[in-house]
Amino acid sequence: MKLYFFSLIFFLFLMPLFIFGEAPALQSLYLEAKFSLITDELGKKDYSGLDLSEKLLLLECLARTSRAASAEGKINRLLVAFPRSPEVQTTAGILFFSLGRIQDAKDRIEQALQLSHDFPPALRAKVPLLLYLRNFENAENCYQRMLTLCPEWKKSYFMYLLGLEVYSCSQNLRALTRLYKLNANRNKKNNRERSDRMKADSNLYKKIGEKQLFRIETSSDKIVFPLNENSQDKRSNILFITVKEKTYKMLLDTGNMAGWIVHNQDLREDLKVKKGGSILTEIGTESGVMDGYRIYAKSLKLENLQINDLVGLYVPKPRPDFYDVNLNPVFIRDRVVTIDFISKQLFLRTKEKFDQDLDAVPSHRYTKLPWYGYKSGYIPVQVNTRDGLAMIETGAQDIGIKLDFAHKLGLSLLPKTRYLPDGKVYTYYKTGMQMAAGPFTFERNAAEVWPFDRFYDHLTGLTANVYIGPLALAGRFSITFDPFDNKIILSRE
Repeated sequence: MKLYFFSLIFFLFLMPLFIFGEAPALQSLYLEAKFSLITDELGKKDYSGLDLSEKLLLLECLARTSRAASAEGKINRLLVAFPRSPEVQTTAGILFFSLGRIQDAKDRIEQALQLSHDFPPALRAKVPLLLYLRNFENAENCYQRMLTLCPEWKKSYFMYLLGLEVYSCSQNLRALTRLYKLNANRNKKNNRERSDRMKADSNLYKKIGEKQLFRIETSSDKIVFPLNENSQDKRSNILFITVKEKTYKMLLDTGNMAGWIVHNQDLREDLKVKKGGSILTEIGTESGVMDGYRIYAKSLKLENLQINDLVGLYVPKPRPDFYDVNLNPVFIRDRVVTIDFISKQLFLRTKEKFDQDLDAVPSHRYTKLPWYGYKSGYIPVQVNTRDGLAMIETGAQDIGIKLDFAHKLGLSLLPKTRYLPDGKVYTYYKTGMQMAAGPFTFERNAAEVWPFDRFYDHLTGLTANVYIGPLALAGRFSITFDPFDNKIILSRE
């Protein structure tokens, strides 16, 4: 027993050297989550001349910067050469996860932990995987276990960012408050601006206290709202809300990673929002980085329903005709949410009422798919018979395919250009494709193909292979998010 304990301590001491070789500069960049700088540095060298630790670090950082497609062949060869290496298995899990291969990533990370119990890098890789599997409590436990084994990681910016995701998802607001405050103090000397943002966010969450966010308050087990058509692009995902006798246009956007974004200054003032730290953000296809700040509102009333304790952002309108507020219904966890693109209605139901209604629907008219993701909805699909990961993105338009996935499929690409509202010209492509989600199929003669360089998880590199917008569902499908069973239900007319 003593020998095993000594071996474990010795291994944990050497582990950072294995991960980063003998380059403390790379270690510093990694713990600061500056993955692109690492790929730039290691990319200058001949890959064949790198040692194993450098190869794994390069492949991992390519994955975390959403460039895993270029590294897939290399990790497969390393898996053949080193099948019993927990380091190689962990890196493969990180890379497969960024490619949307959720089950493959899960298998590799579990294999790493079987080869080396409580292997910290594998635990670190497991945390975001558990979040995307919507296992929030276990994700928090895994995060805490990892930091117990490697307490020196606690001071890193990477672990701070990961902790924000973990505690936000588990809605452990007390831990979130402490994390912001701790890192505000750590950054006070070296980065006062960052420290001030963290301190403001800590104070904001401290005021909220221990509450369930985006909580529905209503006496009814089923609420129905009519959806309106966006006059600009014909998408039926607009909800009109009235606050203090003023009517505002709210976009239902399942791709909104903040959960709730207010764009109208009058609405912000009428809701009496509390202000947190400043933030730079990008909004959808709008170009450029915009200034905003974190906000909290005690409630938002919608007729005979009230949404309590909303945390999100205030970002001014990028143009005058922009919608007033953006709400991601995926953040609602105490109701089953259905966006019906057939009847153009939004349904909020208790679990019992939803199950009762679904029992009355013939089984051939719906399919239950696994729900991956905690800020959005990802589902497994097949594109031209090849497995992929699709994101339900009601803030988009029709079906869009990621460029490197289209290359992998060998699709024929026709170049196109588009002018955005800011006058800039973007080049993209169109292609023919067929996609299956469960038993239901989507076909397009000219689906849009984009690089989607901005739209990925900046900690894991995960991005969807395919985006499914409301125009793909219009008149044919309803989409339901069941947070109780962690399922996305696609129903057809």
